[in-house]
Amino acid sequence: MDVNSFHHQCIDRLANGFAIDTMSPDGIIESIHKKEGSFVFGTQFHPEMFVVCSDSFLPVFSRLVTEGKKYLSSK
Repeated sequence: MDVNSFHHQCIDRLANGFAIDTMSPDGIIESIHKKEGSFVFGTQFHPEMFVVCSDSFLPVFSRLVTEGKKYLSSK
């Protein structure tokens, strides 16, 4: 999956319980998720910039909306 990389800082060690989702071509970790438990997703790149030219990241935004709805309904 393509990512864009506009930063000068990056993750060098992943915390226990997390997994890498995407990496830049130069090996920088660009997105992660929590393996178990509540929904946690982190990104250092900008998936919203791809929406105009590709639908490859729409599942990311769909999942975010789904998880937000679940959270609201649990309140």
